Amino acid sequence: MGRDVIMYNKQLTRQYLQFIKQAGFKDSKDTLGYYFDNGTKKFSIMISGPTFNCFYNEKINSAWILKLKKPGVLNIEDCLKWILDCIQKEK
Repeated sequence: MGRDVIMYNKQLTRQYLQFIKQAGFKDSKDTLGYYFDNGTKKFSIMISGPTFNCFYNEKINSAWILKLKKPGVLNIEDCLKWILDCIQKEK
């Protein structure tokens, strides 16, 4: 996924991705968005026209439950920063 997420090829975006991966999250993508999953927590960045919608799901009793969402984000860097903030708050 690396190069696909780094839409603007910015150093900050690369650093955010590196920190998310160092926290144990694997990344994937499809035509609808980008995903970061560590088995018990999953972050999704869904493309919605010119904006992004961010979701944080947690696995409880074998089902994914929505924990937080952040709609209408204007750039990928803000989505990645939101994910990092969520990861750091859980520690």
